[in-house]
Amino acid sequence: MIGFLSIYLAGLILNVLLLNFFFNVFGLNRYLANLLAIAIVTIWNYWLNLKLSWRTTEN
Repeated sequence: MIGFLSIYLAGLILNVLLLNFFFNVFGLNRYLANLLAIAIVTIWNYWLNLKLSWRTTEN
């Protein structure tokens, strides 16, 4: 459970960083920057949870 929550906390931090990067550095529209950040972090969260939280152990 701690791993699951820490992945989503890292995703939240990554989302804020990406949003600021896209908006302030690239000068994208705030809605487009938010959409891109959400899309990237959604893939990030799914992939990391697939590798770490939802894995099955073989006997």
